[in-house]
Parts: sequence; structure tokens; C-alpha cells
Amino acid sequence: MRSGYSIMSAAVRGDAVALCFRHRDGTSLALEADHVVAGTGYRVDLGRLKFLDDSLRADLVMDGSSPALSSRFESSVPGLYFVGLASAATFGPLTRFALGARFTARLLSGHLRRHRAPQILGPLSRAST
Repeated sequence: MRSGYSIMSAAVRGDAVALCFRHRDGTSLALEADHVVAGTGYRVDLGRLKFLDDSLRADLVMDGSSPALSSRFESSVPGLYFVGLASAATFGPLTRFALGARFTARLLSGHLRRHRAPQILGPLSRAST
């Protein structure tokens, strides 16, 4: 797995794929692989999350364009957690994908079990049928 690299070229070489990368720091890397999975460069943009109030968004400590997270996925706003792509700046690129979901689920669910927030809205009632 290579994070922070852009693919400069790719070519078939026998049964392998020959790749040339450039890192954001300007260094380059050549690599041959049997299989290649390339991320498409999605970027976190909390401004596009319309359900976040502007005042809430203003209270978030950021790490670049991503929310800065604790070791339990919690943002600087207590009780507000980010997982998936938004957690990749803190936890690494694996949390962007389904493969990282088991790690995320175990860590976060264990934390939430131990630190239950008080009910603010009250219990939800089941509609009678």
C-alpha cells in the first residue's frame, strides 16, 4: 500500500505491471506488481456535509481538510465521531475501505459501550401497528 503517491506511468511487463510513482514530496518510486488497485484521490470536504451545522463545523479542529480525531475516532466536538474516508488522515488509508471496517467497528463500539452519552432526545417509541 502506498499513500501520498501519484501514478506517473503504468505498463505491462510480462505477467506483471510496472509502475512509476511520484510522492508528494517529489521523490519517485518504481514498482512491479501482479495486481494493482489504485485509489481515485477522493478528498474529504466537510463543507459538503450539509447535515453539519456551520457553528458545529467551526468548532472542529482540522488536520488539513480532515477532522482531527482522537484514538477513538472522536472529533474535537465531544460525541461527534468520523469514520471511513474522513478518518484516513488520522488512522491511515485502510480505514477508507471496507477492509478497515472491522478495526473501526471494534474500536468505536468498544469505546461507545464504555462511554455512553446521556440520552438527549429521549427514547424512541415504536409506532403501533
